Amino acid sequence: MVGAEAKWRGLSLACGAVAAIATVGACSNVGGAPGWRLATAADVAKLARDQTIPASEVPVDQKLAVSADFDGDGREDKAALMLNDGKGLRALFVFPGAGGAPIQLTAGEASNDLWNQGLGLVEPGVYATACGKGMGDAAAPCRPKLTLRNSAVELFTYEAGGVAFFWNGRAFEREWLTD
Repeated sequence: MVGAEAKWRGLSLACGAVAAIATVGACSNVGGAPGWRLATAADVAKLARDQTIPASEVPVDQKLAVSADFDGDGREDKAALMLNDGKGLRALFVFPGAGGAPIQLTAGEASNDLWNQGLGLVEPGVYATACGKGMGDAAAPCRPKLTLRNSAVELFTYEAGGVAFFWNGRAFEREWLTD
């Protein structure tokens, strides 16, 4: 539906606008991310049902989108788990508050485990990383602490690991916080 309105934390955004995030079926070309749309609680429930995951195991407080100033420009950016129905994929995107093209932070991965994933915010501060806590491959390069000047978005799997995506001043980087 061209021109459909999408709601994002109280904002009404036109479907074709760069910062727009669409609801199910509203748009297939959302904010410069052709073929992608916002994942919803209905998607999570369907994916869990399709895999015969008991409802009691599906998180009830799952966040599929978060907002903060990730790049330090003073404008609220939006991060969202998006689905590509045609390819059966999910990916994490950031929609810069200053406009411009959305930034795809993760490669498209199979969407069937979306029911067990969520997003969170990591506030500015100093954090021990997964490798700094002794997790992961001891021979791999390790940044033991992560210092954030701006908020970061965390993509996590419930009862498993979480990775923070943070702005380094030029681009987004990732660092595992838990493993």
